[in-house]
Amino acid sequence: IVKAVTGHGAAFGKGPFVFSVTCRLPGLSEPVYRNEAISLTAPDLTSAELGPIPVGATCQVAETDAGGATTAAEATEVTIPDDPEAGNAVSVTMTNVFDVGSVTITKAVDNGGAVDENGDPISYPGAYGFTASCSFEGQDELLGASDRSFTLVDGASRTLTGLPIGASCQIVETGPGKD
Repeated sequence: IVKAVTGHGAAFGKGPFVFSVTCRLPGLSEPVYRNEAISLTAPDLTSAELGPIPVGATCQVAETDAGGATTAAEATEVTIPDDPEAGNAVSVTMTNVFDVGSVTITKAVDNGGAVDENGDPISYPGAYGFTASCSFEGQDELLGASDRSFTLVDGASRTLTGLPIGASCQIVETGPGKD
């Protein structure tokens, strides 16, 4: 089994990726080979040789844990060839797609209807401090330093980009507005 990762978020595709292989020979009700715990983790995304599996066996290969992929590899079927020159071996590549997205933080200050002595709405100028952290599949810090701590004024936004779909982010306002 060879694991391939594609998409704009491929760098986040580290696994572990877990596979199940079940092989059968025609006419037999029981599998001739079964392994439900083949695990691959980057940088080693190729499994060791599996077997022994008899020539002519048809094997179902399914990914049981896609490692957070947006699109997991589809199950596939292969037949062990009668090809002694190739070692009677077959390889299957299971490809996952990792897409990215973004999250936008917008600061909105509600003055609660407060007005000054002239009846004008009170505004709260100044910058409000924020911290952000995002994680994905055991990768704890996905943000660069400038996105981990920043300030916003009323009405301003900041967009954190390049995050793998499925990432978990925590945004915390750390302090009141200051001039």
